[in-house]
Amino acid sequence: MTIEGMKPSRRSAGGIAALAMILAVAPIAAKAPAHHPAPPKVSAHQVTESRHPISGLKVIPLRVGNGSAAHAFRVEVASSFDEQEKGLMFRKVLGPT
Repeated sequence: MTIEGMKPSRRSAGGIAALAMILAVAPIAAKAPAHHPAPPKVSAHQVTESRHPISGLKVIPLRVGNGSAAHAFRVEVASSFDEQEKGLMFRKVLGPT
């Protein structure tokens, strides 16, 4: 609901989107096993950190698993509010680089 002449802020729209995502994932999280195995130990030389050539964002390894399966990703980290706000707006291509 908006007050006449006032627009909802971007921050509240982002909050609504985040809440919608959390609610969409909640049923999946509820089915997760109660016991979570410890993540594999990673030595300092195994962790590689780089920057994405287009966005300039830090790229880090991310591993997601549920005990029986694991998936490895390399993800960009938008750590500042400005980086998060910009997001993928100006990206023309997505994929491996």
